[in-house]
Amino acid sequence: MERRRLGQLEVSAIGLGCATMTPFYGDPDPASAIATIRRAATLGIDFLDTSDAYGNGRNGELISQAVDGRRDEYVIASKFGNLRHRNGTPTADGRPEYVTAACERSPFRRRGPNSRFFASKPGISSISPDSPSLGWENGERNQSLPSQFP
Repeated sequence: MERRRLGQLEVSAIGLGCATMTPFYGDPDPASAIATIRRAATLGIDFLDTSDAYGNGRNGELISQAVDGRRDEYVIASKFGNLRHRNGTPTADGRPEYVTAACERSPFRRRGPNSRFFASKPGISSISPDSPSLGWENGERNQSLPSQFP
């Protein structure tokens, strides 16, 4: 598998998008989703993409189950800030307090000594001091982690 630099991280050139592994376009089979994530690692695919909006957070929980005991084999990117009003219309929230809360809620943030996780708000094109993008490595916040593909 080819590898790519993503800021200070190195990830597989092919990533696995996990949106449809929880209810999105129907009811997927969780066991098949977990098997897919684990099979990806055996093929050299270690870059997983999710969002706190996928399955109202259930996507992150499913991925956490799949990588349990193997967390250091994956880099997990999670988008945040895509929300819905009570009437179902889309909205977004990029306020710093929401960014911090979304990352604190993430099941990936506290995942062992070699874990690598970063979160970004869709549409943010680069990391800067005021960019709503956060990264964690080994359980600690690391602002040098990327917010986008190079």
